[in-house]
Amino acid sequence: MRRTDREVSDRKWQEQVLHDATVLELGMVDLEGKAYVVPMSFGYKDGTIYLHGAFEGKKKDCLAANPAVCFQVCITGKVIAKPGGTSFTVEYRSVTGFGTVTDITDLDGKNKALEVVVNHYHFPYIPIDESRKVWVARLDIEHMTGKANPPPELMS
Repeated sequence: MRRTDREVSDRKWQEQVLHDATVLELGMVDLEGKAYVVPMSFGYKDGTIYLHGAFEGKKKDCLAANPAVCFQVCITGKVIAKPGGTSFTVEYRSVTGFGTVTDITDLDGKNKALEVVVNHYHFPYIPIDESRKVWVARLDIEHMTGKANPPPELMS
């Protein structure tokens, strides 16, 4: 990381950002070897990210061919003008990481994962065969790092 002054290695801080974020950007390699990124709803619990989506589509094709991914969540704050008014910066907290996505196929596992996702958005979860209708997966995190501007100790 170029700006090591903004790096945040504290795992609890990183987990808080994952809990506070509303969209996860999932980066993959498509079937032509090109980068492909999609925004996703997600949930985080006990060191694992849970995802859901459609059974078919480019994302699923990419993951079937190569389940290694990169992910990022970012929470932005206000734009801050620097003294003199000729430049600015933006407040943010972010987590970027790498891992592997694995489909969850058993109904009990899918229901538990979907419960994590909907709880992330503070939405009541009532499993009425919903898990049969969607693709559900877990993203096992291999490494992640945080970044903040300003650094956490200076955030108000």
